[in-house]
Amino acid sequence: MSAEYPPPQPPQQPAPGQNPYAQQPAGAPPQPPPFGYGQQPPSGNPYGPPPQGAPYGQPPAYGQQPGHGQHPGFLTPPAASGNPALAILLGLVTAVVVAVAYGWMIGLTEYEISYAAVGVGFAVGAVVGKVGGRNPALPYAGLVLALLGVFLGQFYGEAILMSKASDLSTSTLLTDYTSDVFNMWKHDVGIMGVAFLVIAAAIGFSVPRRING
Repeated sequence: MSAEYPPPQPPQQPAPGQNPYAQQPAGAPPQPPPFGYGQQPPSGNPYGPPPQGAPYGQPPAYGQQPGHGQHPGFLTPPAASGNPALAILLGLVTAVVVAVAYGWMIGLTEYEISYAAVGVGFAVGAVVGKVGGRNPALPYAGLVLALLGVFLGQFYGEAILMSKASDLSTSTLLTDYTSDVFNMWKHDVGIMGVAFLVIAAAIGFSVPRRING
């Protein structure tokens, strides 16, 4: 004798506003969500708005700073700084000024002081490096100007020494007897004088490079 079973009942739809995930009647199949599996609800992301800005790995527009959570991307390149022409001009002025001080010390002490030559090279190189900025030609300009500063200082000091030994003034010797002063400088420069020229030139070359990395 076979048992009698009740006929299958159609699935019941939840009333409006009823939670579709509430407990279903016994024997009823599970109901899918109203917006379907894998789809976003009509109101958008239930966990809040999407993050602002470009997704990770996408760079912002060129020249703009990245926002929070963005990839740095391409930033604005640093602007070039320094004025090489002004640096050379001011380096020349510095070389003349320190040459006068260097020559005055030679005429006063009748000796050449190594620290004075080092000071000439450092002063010229510092001015050239600070004003000129990053320029590959500036260390060579500092070398030449430092060499010029020491030479002019030695030349001026020689004129002062000759003025002490004669009745002529230093300015007269520099303007009217320039060749005689130069010949006397060549005679008196010696190995130490050449060494001071080389030291000043080396410092004038290295200081601008150190200042600008």
